[in-house]
Amino acid sequence: MPRRFTRFDFTVGGLAAALLLLIGGMLLSLRLQGLQVAAFSPQPGRTVGALGPIRITFDQPMQADSVESHFSLEDLSGHSYWQENTFVFVPDQPLEAGRSYTARLAAGVAGEDGRHLKEDFTWSFTVRQPAILFQRSADGVSELYVYEPESGETRQLTDTGGRVFDFAASPFGDRILYSTANEQGGADLWLINRDGLQSRELLACP
Repeated sequence: MPRRFTRFDFTVGGLAAALLLLIGGMLLSLRLQGLQVAAFSPQPGRTVGALGPIRITFDQPMQADSVESHFSLEDLSGHSYWQENTFVFVPDQPLEAGRSYTARLAAGVAGEDGRHLKEDFTWSFTVRQPAILFQRSADGVSELYVYEPESGETRQLTDTGGRVFDFAASPFGDRILYSTANEQGGADLWLINRDGLQSRELLACP
């Protein structure tokens, strides 16, 4: 005997159809909207070191080849890699200090869900002047300093009570790794930004 549909059946069916229409409409809206650039660096008004890097973060997983073929930093060559949804570009040759460069991500770059960038995304930034990082020791007191040749200013970066033992700067010049002697006869590892802020301990070695 054929099943007779009740008012409940029609209500559930109507809700299911409405939900499918809503989901379809949202997917269509996203497709029409295109993918979005969630973040980028360096931002306008900020500087970057001679080796970059240039970063673009997307709001979704991307087709890597598409991004790499649509990105350009004027006419400069370079290599790239990914950090999750962030594309990172490093120029093959050092950028010129004090010069402004324009990065461009051409329209058409594609995400894994098929969405595309609708318009070119471009921005400009300036390359900062080089600085000299050095360790100054006197009477058993050792700290890190930076000398800015452009301004002639010398700034103290660390304040460890004179316990800095050794240091190394990152290839991009934006962070500094240094060690400090501790009371247990070992050395602790610390990481600090080039402006002397956000110092944080990485490893304690007794």
